Amino acid sequence: MDFTAWTKEDLLALRESLDTWCKQYAASKWENRFWMLIGLMGAFALSDGLYAIFLFEGVQGLYIAEIVLGLIACFTWYKSYKRHKENKMLIVRIDEELRSRKKRKDSPSSDDQS
Repeated sequence: MDFTAWTKEDLLALRESLDTWCKQYAASKWENRFWMLIGLMGAFALSDGLYAIFLFEGVQGLYIAEIVLGLIACFTWYKSYKRHKENKMLIVRIDEELRSRKKRKDSPSSDDQS
């Protein structure tokens, strides 16, 4: 994403909204624990379904459903984790762009020194 065409107000508004989202995510201890629990339950369901298919009765609908639900839970956890990580990286990139704009504005041009 290229921020050079964005105005400073747009960048600040986006940074504010991302910052409030990250603060809400960090403040909610149960939401973090909930997503970790979802990921662990999905991994357990996936491994349990595979274990039951290969070592017990063979392929059955219940085990297939358990594997599919485990995959869905793991994918949901992964997407949540990835979204949080991308939002934090986007905040860093916005801060870097604002800092570089401020340096360009504050630095004297070569014409002013002559």
